[in-house]
Amino acid sequence: MLLDLAGDAGVAAVADGYGERVRVRVVTAAGPAGAAPAAPLVRPDGCTAWAVDADGDRERALRELAGALTRWFGSPGAAGS
Repeated sequence: MLLDLAGDAGVAAVADGYGERVRVRVVTAAGPAGAAPAAPLVRPDGCTAWAVDADGDRERALRELAGALTRWFGSPGAAGS
């Protein structure tokens, strides 16, 4: 599951090719702004596989997210990965 805590449409766009392997949920984090990562990628066992803060370089974060998704879930559009 990929949690989009910043409401960034780019997060869902990067995960779009992963279909049922990765579900994207836009949620509002409780607490002060910046207290939680902007987009944690949570593995099925509940561990965080990757996360990024909202105050970083957005384009770099989206590239890193693409790499993390490929590492954990295979290529976008690849069935059974």
